[in-house]
Amino acid sequence: MNTDSTHNQNISKENKKSIRKIIVESPIFRNLSRRKLISFISLFGGITAFSFLFVEDTSLRAYITGDVTEVVSPLDGMVSRSTVQTGQLVSANELLIEINGSKRSKDLLETTILERDTILTKIDRLQPELSFLIESSISSIKDDLHKTKSLIISLENDFLKHKSLKELIDFETNKDAISLSDRLTNDSAYNTLKSELEYQKRLENKLKMQLASSSIYLADSTGKLPISAKSLSQHDLQISNHRLSLYELNDELNIKNREIMQIKSRNSFKFAPNFTGLVLARKANSGKEVSKGTSLLTLVNCESLRVEALFEPRKVRHLNPGDSLSVFDKINNKKYNGVLLSKQWESIDLSELKFSSVIFPTSKSERVRLHIAVPKHEIGSNCPYGQPVRVEV
Repeated sequence: MNTDSTHNQNISKENKKSIRKIIVESPIFRNLSRRKLISFISLFGGITAFSFLFVEDTSLRAYITGDVTEVVSPLDGMVSRSTVQTGQLVSANELLIEINGSKRSKDLLETTILERDTILTKIDRLQPELSFLIESSISSIKDDLHKTKSLIISLENDFLKHKSLKELIDFETNKDAISLSDRLTNDSAYNTLKSELEYQKRLENKLKMQLASSSIYLADSTGKLPISAKSLSQHDLQISNHRLSLYELNDELNIKNREIMQIKSRNSFKFAPNFTGLVLARKANSGKEVSKGTSLLTLVNCESLRVEALFEPRKVRHLNPGDSLSVFDKINNKKYNGVLLSKQWESIDLSELKFSSVIFPTSKSERVRLHIAVPKHEIGSNCPYGQPVRVEV
């Protein structure tokens, strides 16, 4: 009793009034009668007990946080590779886990690959046939073109002779010098040679077009008919049919390749983060059967670390985004230069707070969460996610 009396005498009148106000206005004691309130205080050692509870500074709860990624399996299968442990630092693009799909997916993949191989076999057989037809066509056209050119040269020589003779006859003043029979014979030969020469020249142009068309078939891989296809021979139309068949097979091949890629994406899963991270939890080991949606890994992006701090509203009303704040790392004995990113008002469940926070009339259930940026080079490379710090306002 003497000890309690001495301690009570050391408490100033101002503190006593404050404590009484706290007790009366606290949501816990507000509805208690005066007699019950006094009994409760006596049960816990009176004013001394409450003074002890007020020692903690409840205005600050701060820690290092960051963006957390939860990796889940997108398919049913088995973990074929898991290379990390909880608490391990991992590099960007490092393969952390791999899953192979179920037997059903594997069977579907094998069937589709077999269908693709069948198409490839048809293409491999058709390509040499097509090449042979094209080369034969080109060779035949070249021979015909050579013969036509030779014939044109011969016809031109004969035509020039009859043309010269016709000009002499036409300019001859003595019409009786040349018989009518000779004149008619020469005119007939002249007209025949002229018609034949014109035909052979048209044939030469046609052969040139066929040669060009065949060359297009030989170089083109689309299988589509060129504009000059109307001039193609029956042999060239056969080439065109082969070419179109090859085009259709290539189209089927592209479809099968896309199907294989889709099945593989559903049949396997690999995860490699695009950031430097810290593994918070490894939930699947190699050889484990997993279902779609099963959690595999939890890791934090070490490049996104920042500080979050909870304050009583009255202590941070004056702060605005962009203000500088001091962050103290008590574990590593460091001080960081932080910048306030944002303020967020929150309602806190009183049952989750410490008893000293509950009985503060100013705190009630409201808190302000500060998001504070800290330079990456100051935090260090060990990724201290979750580490408690102290923020000074």
